[in-house]
This record gives sequence, C-alpha cells and structure tokens, in this order.
Amino acid sequence: MHKNLRSLRKSLVPAHIGYLPLAICLLRLRLCRPAHLATHLHARLLRVASRTAGLLALVLLATAGCARSAEPAGLASPSSPADQKLFQAVQQGNLPWLKAAITEGASVNCRDTNGLPPLLVLLRSADGPLDKEKRQCAACLLEHGAAVDPMDNDRRTPLIYAARLGDLETVRLLVEAEAFVMARDRFHKSALFYAVEANRRDIVLYLAANGDLVSLSIKEKKAKR
Repeated sequence: MHKNLRSLRKSLVPAHIGYLPLAICLLRLRLCRPAHLATHLHARLLRVASRTAGLLALVLLATAGCARSAEPAGLASPSSPADQKLFQAVQQGNLPWLKAAITEGASVNCRDTNGLPPLLVLLRSADGPLDKEKRQCAACLLEHGAAVDPMDNDRRTPLIYAARLGDLETVRLLVEAEAFVMARDRFHKSALFYAVEANRRDIVLYLAANGDLVSLSIKEKKAKR
C-alpha cells in the first residue's frame, strides 16, 4: 500500500508543480484590468486539470476561481478619470464637480484604494458634522443610486459614522434613504449606542423612533403616507 501511495504521489506532484507560477500569476491578475488575460490563463489551467486529473492542478484551479470572484460584481475601482474626479469632489464638498463626474460616467459605488465607496469615505473622513456642501454631495450620491449601507473593516456604516459625529441632519438623510438603523459594527455598537455615548439626545430620540426601538421601518412609514 505504501508503495502505491509513493507512486501516486510521484505521478501527481512532478507533473504539476510547474504550474504553480501560473496560478500565482492568475491570482495577481485580479488586480489588473485586462480580463481577457486572466480568462486565458484560467482556461489553460482548466485544460491542465481536465487532461491530467491532477489533484494539485485542481486545487490551483479552485484557488484561481476564488481570486477571480473575490471582487463583488458591479463595483468599479477608481481607475477612470471620472471616478477619480468623483472622489475629489466628495472630499472637497464640490457639488457641481460631483455632478459633472457622474455625467462623465463615474460610478457612485466605485471604490478607492482602501476598498471604500465615496459615501463611506465622506463620512469616515469627517471630523465633525458635515457642512451644507458635503451633505449635498451625500444626498446627490444617494439620489444616483449609491449603496446606503456599505461597511468598512470595522463594519461601520455611514449611519454609524453620522451618529458618532453627532450629525442629526445627515442621520435623517440616511434614514430617509432606508439605511439599516440597527446595523452593528464589529464592537457590537449601533448608531443609537454611539448617539447615547455622545450624549446626543436628539439623535437618540430620532433613531429610537425610526427603527431601533420600534418594529415599523422607515420604508413602511413611507408606504403609509
């Protein structure tokens, strides 16, 4: 039996170890834009697996497939000039420039180098309540289809950041856009918790009345109007 296992190992490993650089290359290609190259290499690895039924090739194929699907569908990266212009407009609170970037084809759900969309970047980088111009930018992003509940690595949403900033007007804006009021970050804290922590009774009462302590959601309230 041991002899058979040794012969099996010899038949599998030497034949496929040379394809390890190919798989590594394929994993790295997910950061590049020429999708046809990744598809071509993926097809080559598939032929290797189907022709030899080698365990190593199959494992590499599965790993490469995971890498290709790691980026959520429909999310653009800020590689285009329009996307870069959009992020600059958001950071500066420049509404006309933001609208121009969207007209030029920028995605309101594109991601920066940290994997964060514009709406989350806007709230996450603020050191206090948003001024009128930046709040208008947030409203513009939402009007054009920006996801209202994206999360960063701490699982904090724009609503959680708005509550931490003590920004009642932005909290209203996000809740009216049907943000998930009871979302919890990785510390198990919700927007309501941060409002209590900041001693912001106005935000506490608003959140409590709009989803955190009652079962009627903002969407259901809209339907009754």
